[in-house]
Amino acid sequence: MTAGRIGLAGSAQSLAGARNSRHGANGPGEPAGIIARSHPPDTVMLFALPLLFALAVPPVEAAPAPWYVWASPSSEHRVCAQTSPGAAWRKVAGPYRNAACRAAPYPTR
Repeated sequence: MTAGRIGLAGSAQSLAGARNSRHGANGPGEPAGIIARSHPPDTVMLFALPLLFALAVPPVEAAPAPWYVWASPSSEHRVCAQTSPGAAWRKVAGPYRNAACRAAPYPTR
């Protein structure tokens, strides 16, 4: 009977040790593996860095790509396109503001 008590006492102690090892870093109220933040994130840094970046970057102005008249070397075909239709095509007029290649050309700088 004495051996039985020792066995029961030993198993009760091992059960308590197993329970204690499952507690998280923040104590018995938290599950294992979860560590609570000691303080909230710094709100000044959350807003200051994006604001600083937005003010540091200069404004960007984008313009549409110009249109050109391209001529085929093998025939008398002409097309209006922003990029070359092929390797052999050559630029004969432009730059223009629209796909019809009839609008006033862009001013040259």
